[in-house]
Amino acid sequence: MAKKTKPPKPAKKPKPPVYDPANWAPLEEARYRIQATVDSLEKADQTLQHLLHSGGLPSAVQWVRPDGTEAFDPVELEAWGRVSPAMIGSADLGPAYARARFHVERKKFDALFPPPGAPGADGARTRCKPGPQPKHEWPKYVGRELAQRAIDGKSVPTVKSMLDWCDRKWSWHPDDTPMRNLIEKYRELFDD
Repeated sequence: MAKKTKPPKPAKKPKPPVYDPANWAPLEEARYRIQATVDSLEKADQTLQHLLHSGGLPSAVQWVRPDGTEAFDPVELEAWGRVSPAMIGSADLGPAYARARFHVERKKFDALFPPPGAPGADGARTRCKPGPQPKHEWPKYVGRELAQRAIDGKSVPTVKSMLDWCDRKWSWHPDDTPMRNLIEKYRELFDD
């Protein structure tokens, strides 16, 4: 006798998002935070639209339905193929969305573009376990680079820029404090 097979369960519909400012960032905030990393609002809009359209960044819209009730609904990925973040708030979207407020999922957005002051934001280096000590005398080489920059009339480099220089040259960099101390020793060479 053949066993009866159960019909497959229908896929569960995802629960609609619930608006909570702790979980959702306004789209305008996202645009301007991205702009700070790419240096133009146009590039920020392109980056944001790509993230939204590809599904890399969930989004939702807070709007008033024709019956007067307020709604917070997910935005379908296909919609971001037709609408750019720069269009939000314009009459081009129609009267129902003219006053709508669009949001992105804060947790995923913060992971991609950390808020100012957060670890990893503004190029801030996060502390990690120190690696092996270099076999070469890095202060001598960094000192030569600092002296050459002073001769070339350049301004005093930042600690971060010199750590990046070490990474490019040796795929390694010293800790921040010794680099900061070395830059201070050479500061008088610069005209700043």
